Amino acid sequence: IQHKEAFRIMKGLMDKSINGYQVIPDFRYPDNIRFGLAPLYTSFFELYLTVQKLKNIVLNRLFENFDESKFSVT
Repeated sequence: IQHKEAFRIMKGLMDKSINGYQVIPDFRYPDNIRFGLAPLYTSFFELYLTVQKLKNIVLNRLFENFDESKFSVT
């Protein structure tokens, strides 16, 4: 998924306080969010919840609550 605010949207997806659950996507420079769906482990309901959370973050501009600082790898 491509969006100019992809990094901050990704942070919102990882935040459990939004919609009560956490989604761990992958960020690809410069503005892409990638979801690694494993058909043996990912249910249709989990995919539905992910889309609902993504929709909530984008439509309500919740990504604005997160800064643009990048994570460091240790």
